Amino acid sequence: MTEMLQSRASRPARPGASFTELWAEELCARFEAPLPEHVARTVGWALRDACGLALSGSVTSAGARVGRYVAEVGGSRESAVFGRGDRVPAAQAAFANGASIHALDFDDGHRMAGGHPGTVVVPAALAVGERHDASGSELLKAIALGYETFIRIGSAITPEHVRRGFHTTATVGALAAAVAAGLARGLGPHELANALSLATLQSGGLLEVVHDGAESKPFQVGRASASGVLAADMAAAGLEGPRTAMEGRHGWLAAVGGAPVEDIDTGEGWTLTQIYFKPHAACQATHAPIDALLALREVADTFDEVVVHTNSVAAMIVGDDEAPRGPSDAKFNLPFCLALAHRGGRVGPEEFDDAAVADPELQAFARRVRVVVDPDLDAIYPHRRSVRVVVRSGESLHEHFQEHAVGEPELPMDDARLREKFVGEAGRVVGDERAGELADMLERPEELTCRTLADALAGPPSARGEGGA
Repeated sequence: MTEMLQSRASRPARPGASFTELWAEELCARFEAPLPEHVARTVGWALRDACGLALSGSVTSAGARVGRYVAEVGGSRESAVFGRGDRVPAAQAAFANGASIHALDFDDGHRMAGGHPGTVVVPAALAVGERHDASGSELLKAIALGYETFIRIGSAITPEHVRRGFHTTATVGALAAAVAAGLARGLGPHELANALSLATLQSGGLLEVVHDGAESKPFQVGRASASGVLAADMAAAGLEGPRTAMEGRHGWLAAVGGAPVEDIDTGEGWTLTQIYFKPHAACQATHAPIDALLALREVADTFDEVVVHTNSVAAMIVGDDEAPRGPSDAKFNLPFCLALAHRGGRVGPEEFDDAAVADPELQAFARRVRVVVDPDLDAIYPHRRSVRVVVRSGESLHEHFQEHAVGEPELPMDDARLREKFVGEAGRVVGDERAGELADMLERPEELTCRTLADALAGPPSARGEGGA
């Protein structure tokens, strides 16, 4: 474990109590206390980042398809689908908003947990919080404790979970969303333990989804957020889950990671302060290589060959040397991402389109990129996602070692840059002026209610065009 996860159980184990029971008690106790100022600030940034992406993602092909689906299915008008104006049952709103947040691969994450907590936790907390008229401070605490659940459980099973082919955001995400939704609606320890248990019964998601150009990765992430809401609602209705859902012989840990339950840190402190925010709209495994290549553009005029030395998990996920089949596939294709970075110095959402994927110059550059596994870098993963990039320019070789990607806690994006990102993403749907007003509102989320925030993000029903068919 790194310095991020050093503490252990903050209260003595109760004889006969399961992990879900003990963790639910810890979470409910924490929910009663105010968040430390620095934690509240990070959660506020995470909330703002997710809200901006929910708006921009709602006009993507995947986001629009899910948004239309939940609107057509209809039901109780409980919670807003952001950017659409539709009100649908809370679980359906979490489904749509979670899919939209994840649609651009621009959402926050945590390297030790190997996934993206915001895209599952924030939609669940907001949808349930709107339905139950939770306050802004209650929303922030529900989000914070959902993040803690995601990070602590994800960190215990990473990287084995990923190497087995699971998509952590969708699998662990269901558990974290259940915690956030449960706390947002005021569940006590017994009900919250059942919510967490019921979420394990719905947990699923495969990394295969990133390899064939399909747009369904946001689908399984949105479903994880919806599963968390469903788990919390059913727990509130009295449905009991298996007490040893996590640590049992046929439990979740044995199935998805093989880690003993003792490996899950349940101690004091806040691991969520170590999340990263993305400056590039692509898989996080591409970020350090992109940053390294951008640095090398300052010293080399031509790139006749590019060799990326990285860890084995990154090579597995983004090291494909075949040309991407579409924009979704391209976000997980490191050679193509480096081609975009070399051409324009930017790897934002707008760079990923069908024309770019088919561009012969980008394809030619991507063919000059090789991805190799470096044993030394593999040994420090996931504690560090460092890369070494070597480029040949004519007769010269240039090398850059990138220890951390920009946006990681060691090289953080400051509040001004995160606000700029929000305005840019939200502005794609509501315009820059309205996006600035929303950014101002989100400067003080503790002063809002969930309903006030949802009203501001919803927009008028079917008021704008949608991506996709």
